[in-house]
Order: sequence, then structure tokens, then C-alpha cells
Amino acid sequence: ARTMNLLAALSKVKVCVPDEEGRVPKPDNKSTMHAADRDKLQENCLGVLGLFAIDKPCRTTIAKVNPSLSHLFFLCKDLEDYEEPWRSLRRKRAAYLVANVLIRDADIRVQILQQNVIKRVPE
Repeated sequence: ARTMNLLAALSKVKVCVPDEEGRVPKPDNKSTMHAADRDKLQENCLGVLGLFAIDKPCRTTIAKVNPSLSHLFFLCKDLEDYEEPWRSLRRKRAAYLVANVLIRDADIRVQILQQNVIKRVPE
């Protein structure tokens, strides 16, 4: 549950990006972090959730924390403030995690269909 909440928080955090000369400014407040740090934390969270998604009780917890899987669907989008290679790799890992959860768990699959979440997935 904490990993899912951390992943959601990381999706909303403001990032510091390098300027034209490659210098990275210091974060200006507690809600700002370096893009590389955010990307690494997201990578680790998606990896942990990918491992946990194999286990039924963990999938149930993921669905309780975020019943519509909106945090994961959000990370499947092509978000502008991400750089390659993490930009495409993040989308791939988030999509894999969503697919893994939906394929393995019929209850969550029914829950997602009943909420019409699939209609809101970006193209």
C-alpha cells in the first residue's frame, strides 16, 4: 500500500530539470525533486509492484489502495516532463503492471469494467 501511495505522489511532484548548459538547480521546496531522482524512485516502485502483482493478496491491496488503477493508467500516458529512455520505459512497465494485474485477477478485472475505467485510458 505504501509503495502504491509513493508511486502516486511521485506522479504529482514537480521536478528540477537541467538548463541549457546542463546545470541542475537545487530543489526549491519539499515538493520539488530532481527528475533523475523521481525517475529512479518510480522505476523502483514499478519494479516492486510488478513483483508483488504475482501474489493475490498483494493485488487485492493494490486494488484497495487505488480501485480504478488510475495511478498506473496515468503512468501509461506519454507525459511531457520525462526524458528518454525512462519516458518510454515507464510507460512500458506501467502498462505491463496493469496487464499483469488484470490478467491474473478476475475480481479486479470485473471491478475495472464496472467502473468504466477502460473508456478513460488515453490513446
